[in-house]
Amino acid sequence: MFRGRDDTANLRQAISVLEGRLTSGKAEFAVLWRLAKYRYYLSCRARAPGAQAKLLKSAIRGARATCRVDAQRPEGHFWLAVSYGEYADLKGAAKALKLLPAIQREYEAVLAIDPRYENGAAYEALGELDIRLPPRLGGNTDRGLERLEHGLSVAPTNADLKVTLARAYAGHRRKEEARRLLEQVLASRDPLKSAAEQEHVNAKARRLLDELRSGTDLDWM
Repeated sequence: MFRGRDDTANLRQAISVLEGRLTSGKAEFAVLWRLAKYRYYLSCRARAPGAQAKLLKSAIRGARATCRVDAQRPEGHFWLAVSYGEYADLKGAAKALKLLPAIQREYEAVLAIDPRYENGAAYEALGELDIRLPPRLGGNTDRGLERLEHGLSVAPTNADLKVTLARAYAGHRRKEEARRLLEQVLASRDPLKSAAEQEHVNAKARRLLDELRSGTDLDWM
């Protein structure tokens, strides 16, 4: 059902099945982390901010529960970080600043346990944070580039990481390297993405390529 998540009905059904597994009151690790993950994915498809916030809060609770069951696995830490990040974006700057240390801590935990989890996505998240954040908030552009480049060596099929690194390269006048990465995204497929998700990242890559060709200065918006 999750593989068919481009149809939101399949995603809702997957969540319903997993919720049914928890009615016994037993906190099963394999159920908890998948619930956190699937609720996060459903939140990304919610149009109303209220519904999105409710799903993200539920994903956060599930990810926390996952960490309590087994903190030595990456799943709980990763989906907690991702859900925190999306919730922070939804609620604005003040909430983002409050959640930032927790987001960074959970992604760092993923790298310490299994840096290849979710195709190296923790590298992309931490690298982008380093580049976006000003130094007074802990940002470090050089470290961000290093994280992204190392992440690409660990997870060479991660399309989001390639787009993020391409944008960083373009901002450092390394436009040819940026162009090659974006063309790689369009010529291949990220194995973790559904068809709609792949098209979404392809659209970003095409837009950035157009901006590179036109000489537009790339920002992080």
